[in-house]
Amino acid sequence: MPAATVTQRQPVLVLSAVDGAAREAVRSELEKRYSDDYLVVDAGSAVEAVEALRSVADRGDTVALILADDASPLPGGGTIFTEARRLFADVRRALLIEWGSWADSTTADAVLHLMETNQIDYYVISPRRSPDEYFHHTITDFLLE
Repeated sequence: MPAATVTQRQPVLVLSAVDGAAREAVRSELEKRYSDDYLVVDAGSAVEAVEALRSVADRGDTVALILADDASPLPGGGTIFTEARRLFADVRRALLIEWGSWADSTTADAVLHLMETNQIDYYVISPRRSPDEYFHHTITDFLLE
């Protein structure tokens, strides 16, 4: 009798970035490096990303990482990061920031606040070129966890 076939579903990497060009650059880097092992899902807003997270949860799949550039409150409360943690206890969550924006006090304060309130695990600097090994080093560290 033949062995039963088991369909292995890929864990998901969710990307939420408001700026279309920035989202495309990050999505492209993620797909080039990780698409053999992960499904990359991108969204143009936190609300769209939460819909994607809920869809993945409804299918019974897992989200390994969420990258988002917007931690604004969602309708009904919480942020994309709190919703990701509610749906996927082990998900790694990172605020996506631009190179050099850490020097901006608004960005630094946002990162520190999100870390202090346990909404994100860390931040990720958007890729500046392709390939951007610093970007990939950070992503790989998250996925190893």
